[in-house]
Amino acid sequence: MSVRWLALATTLGVAACSPVKQPARSVADGDPLRTAVVTDIVETMIAMYAPGVTPLAPARAMGGPFETALLGALRGRGYDVLITPGRGAAFDCHVDVLEGPVYRVVVSVGDSRLSRLWVVKGGEAYAGGAWAYRE
Repeated sequence: MSVRWLALATTLGVAACSPVKQPARSVADGDPLRTAVVTDIVETMIAMYAPGVTPLAPARAMGGPFETALLGALRGRGYDVLITPGRGAAFDCHVDVLEGPVYRVVVSVGDSRLSRLWVVKGGEAYAGGAWAYRE
């Protein structure tokens, strides 16, 4: 066996034994919060950043149900969501539990940041105020 094949076999063996890191789950993975927040973020992004003109490059691996739905909705409305970091505006979004049924949604596009409170009550999700914008 040549050295090349031995190196390839060793590399594949090590890769196969390496643990695969699962994307972190978001508190917004469950409905009704996921659907309401994704719709709200996309509509707000369209009002602030023109689709087709503003390529987005996720700042971290995104893969949970909330993040997959958000990236799919952005693509569906004309945004270029790039895989390669640094080739577009750095994009990130996360949802934090503040207290009980109150959540904070934070969206970052480049150096700009949007945040808004959301409340889930009785199986419904609704915005708890206006978007706050910071550059």
